[in-house]
Amino acid sequence: MTTALTDLSDIEIRRYGYDCAVADSIAEVCKLCFADPWSREAVESTLRAEQNYVVAADGGKMGFAAASLAFDTADILDIAVHPEARRRGIGRAMLSHLLKLLRENGAKSVFLEVRVSNEGAIALYSSAGFKPCGIRKNYYTSPREDAALYVLEFTEV
Repeated sequence: MTTALTDLSDIEIRRYGYDCAVADSIAEVCKLCFADPWSREAVESTLRAEQNYVVAADGGKMGFAAASLAFDTADILDIAVHPEARRRGIGRAMLSHLLKLLRENGAKSVFLEVRVSNEGAIALYSSAGFKPCGIRKNYYTSPREDAALYVLEFTEV
């Protein structure tokens, strides 16, 4: 499952609202990906919140990306790809779909935090146009680590 995909047409990536099966899948991916994962209740709350945008690959089984939009500013809440589905372009496809939705719904800028040691995520965000804009000291726990802050500004074309 680690071969790179040039065609993601076999992977459904779309926005979800609350759905019990999707919430279960996302909660499971969180457990596999994070030292301090979202609880099932946090996943459910994120899916239910009107200001949140959650896109998922194959109903959350392969991964998800979530953001919150307030007025014209969005915050990436989390992105995760199931460990067995990594290096296939799924994270990039979910991020691209999420950014498109945010822009279409009025976002002018998108912010995120990422562990300073997460080189793969930093490379993904940089390739999507995010620029570093600060550091949050000791932001993460389990283990304690700084967060690098990034911003993407949408420009009018």
